[in-house]
Amino acid sequence: MTKKASRDKNLDAIIEDLATSGIAGRETLHEFCTWIEAPEHGRGLGQVCQNLLRILPKALDVARSSGQDLQRLVTSIPIFTKIAQHLSQSAEAESSLVGDFTGPHALYVALWHAPPPAFVEQHSALMAVLCVAAAKLRISSMEDSHNNSHYAATLRSRQLTKPANVDYLGALSTACLSLSEYLSTLDKAANRFNHDIWVFLDYAVRHKAGIRRKGGQRNPPAASVLTDDIPDVDEDGVQAVQRVQLPDEQVIQTLCKTLASPAEFFAGREMVRVTTRGPRTAREDAVCSLKMGRRIAAQNQLLPTRWYGFTRNEAASFLESIHDLSRVDRKVEGVPTVELAAFLCVMFWLSSRPEPTCHFRLYASKSAKMDGNGYLPALGRSPHPNWIISPPRPIGYSKPPRRQFKAHDAETIIYLPVPPPAQEVMRRYLARLTDTGGARLMFRRNVSAYRRAMTTFFSPGQRTERTRFSPAMCSDYIFEKMMHSPGGDIATAMLALGRQNYLGAVPLHYTSVKVRNLQERYVEVSRGVISECEAEKVPCRGNATFEVLEGMGGDKRTGSRYCPHTETVSALVARLKRLISSGREELYCKENLFSLHNRMVVYTTLMIGFGTGYRSVVDPFLRNALIDRSTGFAAINDKNIQSGSHSRILWVPDMVLQQLDNYHRHLDAMARRILILNRQLHFAIRSSLEEAQYRAMLFILRRNMTEIPVHQRILEDLYEYRLDCSIPANSNRHYLRTLLLEDGCPVDVIDAFLGHWGHGQSPWGRFSALSPEHYKKSLQKHLLPILNQSGWEAVGGLGTEND
Repeated sequence: MTKKASRDKNLDAIIEDLATSGIAGRETLHEFCTWIEAPEHGRGLGQVCQNLLRILPKALDVARSSGQDLQRLVTSIPIFTKIAQHLSQSAEAESSLVGDFTGPHALYVALWHAPPPAFVEQHSALMAVLCVAAAKLRISSMEDSHNNSHYAATLRSRQLTKPANVDYLGALSTACLSLSEYLSTLDKAANRFNHDIWVFLDYAVRHKAGIRRKGGQRNPPAASVLTDDIPDVDEDGVQAVQRVQLPDEQVIQTLCKTLASPAEFFAGREMVRVTTRGPRTAREDAVCSLKMGRRIAAQNQLLPTRWYGFTRNEAASFLESIHDLSRVDRKVEGVPTVELAAFLCVMFWLSSRPEPTCHFRLYASKSAKMDGNGYLPALGRSPHPNWIISPPRPIGYSKPPRRQFKAHDAETIIYLPVPPPAQEVMRRYLARLTDTGGARLMFRRNVSAYRRAMTTFFSPGQRTERTRFSPAMCSDYIFEKMMHSPGGDIATAMLALGRQNYLGAVPLHYTSVKVRNLQERYVEVSRGVISECEAEKVPCRGNATFEVLEGMGGDKRTGSRYCPHTETVSALVARLKRLISSGREELYCKENLFSLHNRMVVYTTLMIGFGTGYRSVVDPFLRNALIDRSTGFAAINDKNIQSGSHSRILWVPDMVLQQLDNYHRHLDAMARRILILNRQLHFAIRSSLEEAQYRAMLFILRRNMTEIPVHQRILEDLYEYRLDCSIPANSNRHYLRTLLLEDGCPVDVIDAFLGHWGHGQSPWGRFSALSPEHYKKSLQKHLLPILNQSGWEAVGGLGTEND
């Protein structure tokens, strides 16, 4: 008998025994096994059924409130409970599941895992929702198109039972909600667990099939999906939505090895039309698409003044309304007014969306484990409370693989002083809380309850003045103030407030900021808001202490973990110059000739990278045909795309142009010397001098006279093993963006220089307000001192006057 037949007999024997004993009919038993995705061998069935006994009551409530198509499941769950009771007593519990059968039986394996006792309610509610969602997709015959998302969601549910992840599990809802209500409680951008579970439940709620390409091929599973809604609806009810879908995890990991942001290379954009009208003609569709494209372009520009942002008077009225709300003892849609006031206070002062605000934590002390944004009351000698901020990390981001990377570390927690108006509101709310120990959720209702309360509070009938209050306006005001403050940009606003924003994904990847700078910027912006409110004749109550304190991590940095120290770069430059100088004096054998060439290649590559922000690609060289020597502008294509569709224009410093000339002279002299040793290599170097497109300009020579084009891995090996300086090959872009931003270089100039812009933000577009002259003068003012400080200068190899 085969192994498969043995497994079939095991499962069939269980079904036959239950049917014979009259527990249930064979059809119902097969339906039960299908529902839990039981494997054919039946191992671990006892423990699965023990866990099911606490999950089934919640699953019954979820199924009842999730649609008429689940009526059969509603009637079957009581029988399933009877089956589970019998099997939990008769079947032997397995200590572990042996065998690779997680794919077709992913839900079964997830049901086998049990959470820690303190988190049983959250886990039971989660598994109930997953079981019902899987059944709903199975009923609609769409389960095969969601295998990837189904497996990812069940995998996350298993990982949540591990001790290291129970904090994420504890943040989930314990209520018996419908699928759509449970979906609304999940903040998919909060962590990877929420995201994968959210995607699977979204498919089930919307009865939506998996995305497919032409020809029937499916798209790879999305690693991250972020949506920016544009609150601008025209007279036809058409709304523009920008949906960004990134590549799968494997592609992201490959890109992250080069220290590049995945969003630089993949930013697929989908425009979705929402309308109440009937079918449109082809002309109407074309006009509609043009409108949406313009709206997305306008939205991406992040202008400092926008119609749907708070005015000063509205911001002042909003803060006054929060203060008055906290002093009233009543309820708004079932939410106490002081709780709603605290909820809105967090949304305003930290620019937090409603979903992340539901996960806002209350920390009892600085020694508590801090994981996520929260509130730390004034303790001990601290004169005021602090916001606890967990800065966002770039997509696909991880710590450096080697500890010897000589780069700045990144703090995971930032302390921000709470503004005086917020201190008073939060103090009143904390006085109402009975359980404030440890690290617990500050707001313990689901997001739908707070949304209903906000809708009622924001309605015009609740206010005497004519103001345009909305959750989006409330949660964008401080963020935009931080972003447009002197020396700030979208990355610093994201780091200071712990908020994600798709347009800042790439700048965030390359920016390392001093924590003290973020703290002082937040205090300055908050004080400015308070002053503006007082100027509007609306007193912004609260005279508590509000300043950045010593000992709050201000001497550290956050953001990029790959920004090298200035001392590291200066030491590397000095060492390379010494090696080239000594190499010119020791040209008495072939090996020394090759060593000098390789040192010249490394120095030229590094100087191009640190002087122009060139990405770490194969042969990162500026060709003469694409350089305008009279202005210093050049066209480069540093994404290795043959079509040149991602080319960009940048200004090249004079010292870099001089180094390019020195390298050409070096190659010319190298070709003459190598003629006797290797004629084939001689003609190859001559081809490089002519800048043939098929030839690499920057190449390393081996001892056997073969050549290797410069690329990331070769450079990093040379840095580590030959130069005793282990820095990432793409660290030049992290270094330049960080120092340019710290030196006060305009943000639009930095983004144009490094090639960071989205739809509607092109610096050289038709309607761009960026002047090439202003761009060049700004780089001369801010970039050249950075290069001089590091010791960069044009250095010759072969072909110099003394050669």
